[in-house]
Order: sequence, then structure tokens, then C-alpha cells
Amino acid sequence: MQNPSQDFLALMKANISTKQRELDRLIDLVQRLKVELAEEERLYSQVAKYANTGETATAGFVARVSGEIESHPVGGQPSGEPEPPSRKPRVTTHVYESDRIRVMAADVVRETGRIMSGPEILAGIRDKGYVFESTSPGELVKKALRTAPELMKAGRGYWLRGVDVPAAQPKASKTKARSA
Repeated sequence: MQNPSQDFLALMKANISTKQRELDRLIDLVQRLKVELAEEERLYSQVAKYANTGETATAGFVARVSGEIESHPVGGQPSGEPEPPSRKPRVTTHVYESDRIRVMAADVVRETGRIMSGPEILAGIRDKGYVFESTSPGELVKKALRTAPELMKAGRGYWLRGVDVPAAQPKASKTKARSA
């Protein structure tokens, strides 16, 4: 049985650790908000500059301002990158394990050059040295593959989206050849 003061110290240490993580999260949030605020102020000053030119034609004003708005991270058009499948908005900005798995799965399929099943992709990811944080990596890979933007279902496996499916490869016979 441990000393009660040791238990109390362990509890305090855990509390301090939790509060430190929360503080780090808040500091990160404040820094991101500062960057967003600076961008908003820059956009505001550009729009104010154009608004004070005295131009009366709305079309001219819109044409001038649209260049600034398109380059702005909040108001601009997507930057040529495909949009991920629609999901609930995420609260944090860190990369989730399923996002890393989707990227690695596409790399594994690309390297092998053939249609691969979920368990084969899982083995390929493990062969690359990835250690899963999840307690059920098979389920995690299966769910990640369903929403992988670079992969698509092909037969009984997965293949690269936008790339022609390779021709079926003949399977080796499971029966032994007869010797004469």
C-alpha cells in the first residue's frame, strides 16, 4: 500500500500536467488567432484603400478587390487541391492518425503497383515501420480507406483513384504439379 502523501503527490502531478497541456493548447490558439487577425487587418486595409479611390462603378471596384479576396485564406477559392470528403468540422489542427493512414495506404498501393486488400495494406503500413496508436488498427485502416481521397474500391481491394486499374494477374495454382 502506498503512502497517502505519495498518492496526493501523484494526483497533483497529474493535475499540473493536464493544466500544462491545456495552457499549451490555448497558447497555440492565441498564436493562430493573431495570424488570422493580421490577415484580416491586411485585407481590411486593402479594401479600405480601394474604397477611398472614389470609383463610382461597382464593377471596377469588385474587379480590383476580388484579387485581394481570392488570395485571402478566408475568402479565397480553393487552391487547386481536391477537397476532402465532407466531414464534421474539426476543432483542432493536429493531424489525426486516420489522415496519416490514408496517405501511407496510397503510398503502399502505389509502390506495389497492384490492387491490394485492406489486410495487405495494413501489413504494408506496418512494414514501413508505422506503430498504430489505436487498439484496433484493422478497423481504423478499414474506416480510413473508405474515405481516402486517393484510393477507390476496385474489386475486392483498393486502387489509386484516377489511375487505370491494372490487368488481372494470373494466380499461381495451389495444386502441385504431377511428376511423370
